[in-house]
Amino acid sequence: MVDNRPMPPVYRPPHGDAAGIIRAHSLDPELLRRTFAVSGALAGTGLPWADRELLASTTSRTNQCFY
Repeated sequence: MVDNRPMPPVYRPPHGDAAGIIRAHSLDPELLRRTFAVSGALAGTGLPWADRELLASTTSRTNQCFY
């Protein structure tokens, strides 16, 4: 899977393939759609990238997501 959307350099894997988070979520297409719909909605809020990452990390921790 090749993703042509802008991506912060920290997310670009050195191997040039899809990022691990995308590969992991792709095992469940509905989960992939929902997860990236939420992250896409957050991207449109005007929050800085670091704040969006903090929000995502806090949400993952609250949901006991270990990825």
